Amino acid sequence: MTNVIIGEFVGTILLVLLGDGANVTLNNSGFKAAGALFIALGWGLAVALPAAAFSGICPASYNPALTIALFADGTLAAADGYTIAVIIEMIIAEMAGGFIGAVLVWVAFKPQFDASSD
Repeated sequence: MTNVIIGEFVGTILLVLLGDGANVTLNNSGFKAAGALFIALGWGLAVALPAAAFSGICPASYNPALTIALFADGTLAAADGYTIAVIIEMIIAEMAGGFIGAVLVWVAFKPQFDASSD
């Protein structure tokens, strides 16, 4: 189950990094007016790439609410090794991955944030 936890952690980092990275107002670049198409494409890739990369080793839910829902409806069953302890570990990994992803977005786009008034 360690692979499941690592897959959820890294996948959530990629989801937040790619998705939120697409939402950064790029005031210092030629993509300032890219708009909704750029953001939709960025989020689509942010969801698809980690899911494709890690779906072989983890459920690729990347969202604590979805993990809880999948456990509650039996999709993530204890018979498959998804005990309540594993579900809690997955939720912690997803939350930690989200935080690390947000920090990486902030570090990567700090000059963009400084250049933007909003």
